[in-house]
Amino acid sequence: MKFKCNKCSFKAYKPVAPISNKDSDILILIDTPSNYNDYDYGKRINKLFKKYNVSKHNIALLNMCYKKNEATGKIAAYTDSEISNCYSYLKTFLNKNPQIKYVFCLGMNAGNLFMKPEVEGTVVNKYIEKNGKFYYTTYNPADVLGREWLYDDLKEHFKRFFNHFYKHKGLIKPDIKINKILKLEDLEILKRKFKALEKKKWPFFSYDIETHGLDMLSSDFRIISISFSFNAKEAYVIPLDHSQQKYPIQKEKQILIDFFKDVFSNRKIRGIAHNAKFEYKSIYKYYNIITLNLGFDTQLV
Repeated sequence: MKFKCNKCSFKAYKPVAPISNKDSDILILIDTPSNYNDYDYGKRINKLFKKYNVSKHNIALLNMCYKKNEATGKIAAYTDSEISNCYSYLKTFLNKNPQIKYVFCLGMNAGNLFMKPEVEGTVVNKYIEKNGKFYYTTYNPADVLGREWLYDDLKEHFKRFFNHFYKHKGLIKPDIKINKILKLEDLEILKRKFKALEKKKWPFFSYDIETHGLDMLSSDFRIISISFSFNAKEAYVIPLDHSQQKYPIQKEKQILIDFFKDVFSNRKIRGIAHNAKFEYKSIYKYYNIITLNLGFDTQLV
C-alpha cells in the first residue's frame, strides 16, 4: 500500500520507502532527504531491516521531506503551516491504525511531529512511551544513509529499536556473540572453523558483506567488512577497507585475499547469503574471486 499526503509542495519528492503495510504494529517515519539518491538509501534501509528478520512489506512506512538551503547546506526550519499539515496527517493516520504500537522516527523533525504538543522538544536516542505507544527518535535524518561514519551510528539505533520491540512483545532473539578478526591469530581460528565444517553432514555457513556505496562502477566502491557465521549464536567479522585502518589484519591484504579465495572456491562447503547476486558481484569486482559454492539465497524465500 502507498500512503499519499498532498497537503504541501513536498508531495513531489520521491520517497525513500513508498511501499508499506498498513496492518503492521510498527511504523517507521523517515525524515527524507529530498535531493539525494533515494534509491540507494532505500536499498541500505532494506539491509538494516534484513538484519532483524523484517521486510519493508511487513512494516508501515511514511516519509516526510526536510528543506535544505542549497547555498548554505543547512536544513531550513519548517513553517508553522507545514508542521500543522504533517502533524494533522500523522495524527489521523495513527487514529485510523490503532494496532501501531511502536514508532521509529528517523530524524528529529519526524520525532517532533509526534511529540508535539504534548512533549516539549524531543528526547532522542531513547524510548518515550505516550498514549500506549512507544516512540524512538534518532538525532540524524535519513541522509546518514549516505555517510559511512554516521551509518554505523544508525545501525546501532536500529538495533536498540528492534531489541526493545522483540523484548516487549515477548519474542526471544538469541544473544549473538560477535568475534572480531583483528589479527592473524584470529584468522587462524576462523580457518580452523572452516576446516571443521568440511566434515559436517550439513556443511553450511552464512556470510554477509558490507560495502561503501552500492554502485560497483564508482571509484569509491569498496568492501569494508565480511562476516561469517556457522550457527545462530556466533559470528565472525573481518574489518577490511575502512577509511581508517586500525587493526593489524587490515594490512595483510594478500593473506586475506588467499583466505577468501579458499572459502568461496571450496566446493566441500556451501554458503548462504541474502541478495547473493550483489555479494557475488562485490567479491568478484573487489577481489577478482568467483564464488563457486553458493548454497542458497535467502532473498528467494
